[in-house]
Amino acid sequence: ALPADATALRDWMLALAADGTYDELLAALSAAEWMYRTWCTDAGDATRHPIVTEWIDMHAAPAFADQVSWMLDELNQHGPQLSAGDRDRLRALFRRTLELEIEFHHAAYTTPVTQTNR
Repeated sequence: ALPADATALRDWMLALAADGTYDELLAALSAAEWMYRTWCTDAGDATRHPIVTEWIDMHAAPAFADQVSWMLDELNQHGPQLSAGDRDRLRALFRRTLELEIEFHHAAYTTPVTQTNR
């Protein structure tokens, strides 16, 4: 079984995929992907496991950075057209996505590996 922090992120993103508006999906994906791009770009060339290196390289690649920039630009273009309440709702959704992402990654360091969660 996955740790609760991992399933919380999964369930959050699946619910948005099923029922979210374009702006909600854009806010959530922008939060997650911007976090990945920032972290991976800042990670540098430290010695790491080959699978981790591949993951970092993918999220630091120019094509990925361009995708994140497009999402952020798209979000910023839609923002002024929204009501103040909708902007507040998207800010909260963006923030909650980041919280869940951080909890998801933190779970890898705090959840003991057992036969049932490998």
